[in-house]
Amino acid sequence: MSLKPASCEVESSLDQLETLITCVQSRARMLSLPASLIHRVELIVEELFVNVVHHGRPPPEAIVTVVLERPTDSADLQLEVRDCGRAFNPLADAPEADISSDLQARHPGGLGVYLVQQLARHQQYARVGGQNVLTLLIPVPE
Repeated sequence: MSLKPASCEVESSLDQLETLITCVQSRARMLSLPASLIHRVELIVEELFVNVVHHGRPPPEAIVTVVLERPTDSADLQLEVRDCGRAFNPLADAPEADISSDLQARHPGGLGVYLVQQLARHQQYARVGGQNVLTLLIPVPE
């Protein structure tokens, strides 16, 4: 059992990022999430949405859906991101993040998936009905 899932849907265009983040903030407050967790969720959603738009290449009118759910029998927030871009498992297919090289020697980018993995306790990818579905479990601070 869980509190009613809260979802946000926007077109897959960077112009929609602010609308998506505003919706996610609102839905997170509806779930009574602490402010510190809402900030983490915003960061995760922004990173994943930008990756979908830049790398998944869905048509601009395609919908990206973000679902927040707080199971009552869990200490985690479940965050799900769905898109109809090309099949891509960021957990397995994204290049490994370079976190050991000198900052000046690194190429820009490449840390987004790493960041998401550090902020979420569990990550799972599936391709379902022509959609990429990335599900994350994020610990809710007490």
